[in-house]
Amino acid sequence: MKFRENSTEEYTRGRSTGRAHSGSEDEAIMNGGHVGAERASITSRARRSDSPYVESIMHGRTLSDDSPTRPAECHWHMVFVERDGEALVVFVGPWTTAGVAHYAEGAEILWIKFKLGAFMPHLPAGRFLDTETVLPGASSRSFWLKGSA
Repeated sequence: MKFRENSTEEYTRGRSTGRAHSGSEDEAIMNGGHVGAERASITSRARRSDSPYVESIMHGRTLSDDSPTRPAECHWHMVFVERDGEALVVFVGPWTTAGVAHYAEGAEILWIKFKLGAFMPHLPAGRFLDTETVLPGASSRSFWLKGSA
C-alpha cells in the first residue's frame, strides 16, 4: 500500500481506509449496508458493543476507489486494514470538521469506535485531534502499542 505524508485528512503515505460514521448513518449501517455517494464503494456490517469502552464495531470491504466526504466525529477509533497481504493499524483521533476520506478498492477493514470518555493514557485523544496515525508494525500479524507487540 502507498500512503500520503503530512495530511490530517488522509492516512499517512496515501489512502485512508474509509470514514467515521455518526448518528443516523450508524443506524442505517447496523443491519449491514453500503456506504458511498451514488454507488456503493464500501460494504459493511456493524454492531453495538457490550463493552463499557467500545461504542461499536464495524467490518467491511472497499468495493472501489473512492473519496467520499466523511463527517466530523467526536469519538476516536482504532482501524485495522488488510489489503494485498499488507496489514495496518491506524489510530484515528476525533475530527472537529468534515473532510474527505480516500481509499482504494480491495481492502478489508475493521473499525473499533470507542465510547466517549474511553482513553489510552499513552495515546491521549486530544493529542490526536484531527489526525490519523499509523501504528508501527512488529510483524505481519502484530503491531506495537505502548512498547509491546
